[in-house]
Amino acid sequence: MTQLAPAVLDAAREYRKGVAAELASAEEQALIARRYAEIAFAPVSPVRAPAGGVQGVVCHSCGATSRFAVGAMLASCAHCGASLLANSETRARGLGQAALATRAARLAALQSERYFATRLARKTRVMSWLVPVNVVAVPAIAALLFSLSSLPDAETQALGCAAASVLALLVVSALGLWRRSLQQRADNALREVVLRHAGREIRGVEGLAAWMNAHWSDRYHVYDLSGAFRCRAAACELEGYPVLVIVNPIPAAGEPFIDLLLSAWYDGRSEFGNGPAAKGDPDARRALEGRGFGLQSGPSGIQARIRGEACRRSLKEGIDFGAALETLTRIAASQGGRPEASLG
Repeated sequence: MTQLAPAVLDAAREYRKGVAAELASAEEQALIARRYAEIAFAPVSPVRAPAGGVQGVVCHSCGATSRFAVGAMLASCAHCGASLLANSETRARGLGQAALATRAARLAALQSERYFATRLARKTRVMSWLVPVNVVAVPAIAALLFSLSSLPDAETQALGCAAASVLALLVVSALGLWRRSLQQRADNALREVVLRHAGREIRGVEGLAAWMNAHWSDRYHVYDLSGAFRCRAAACELEGYPVLVIVNPIPAAGEPFIDLLLSAWYDGRSEFGNGPAAKGDPDARRALEGRGFGLQSGPSGIQARIRGEACRRSLKEGIDFGAALETLTRIAASQGGRPEASLG
């Protein structure tokens, strides 16, 4: 019997250790998913198990393609029965399959959190109409009562009441026109993304959550998601990368924001939640940061974000989402990220 070299044995131990760690993490994430589902009263999402095997080396005896079980260093050729040893590429594929199981389990846990966000959005939607009304109506009523109490006669009081009503109406109308103009700019920018990249429009929290449940196994702020029931978004693919553009210039609560999410897989990094945050094409990074975007990355890919008044200012200045997305794609590719199929 041939004895394996020490280097091969060391590689086998590291490979099995890595696969075991990933499968243990996947089991832990599945448990978290069940607990989240109980708290949020959400349906439990099934967690995908690792594939039954990965493509291995070409048989040295007959030339047939072989398959190895995830974590296995040895296999027999299905065609001629020759003994085969997993090379570095086969081991990398095995680790990738185990890592995808971890990612799918983490995604199942996040689905329950997003389910909670959709329920919260229904309550937020009911109350949101009160905010602009109160901002305008309360000061107007207070001013009206004060003015009426100081006017000398009933006729003058009536004129004061009419003037205050007209003023309140003008303020409400101006607010409505401003909101409509801002939303129209956002809609036009998103429509350009859909047309340029053969994408589709997404509306509401449910649509955003559905895209994230298929492509984004990283956290997304639950209040940003629940407050986005009025906003529009666009989903498309660039160079095989799933991309989502979210524009929420008039949030129900919190700051206005623009988010670009690009889903990418980083071998050996995505599964541990430490995708590259500050690497990649420096010119592309500077180009996005020059447009006001802040960049961060995680287990699912790269997120570019603009928050606060800078969001509205970017819309007024005519932000080009298509160019920003192409730059983001360059960053992902230069960081070693590769497109992957949906995990949904």
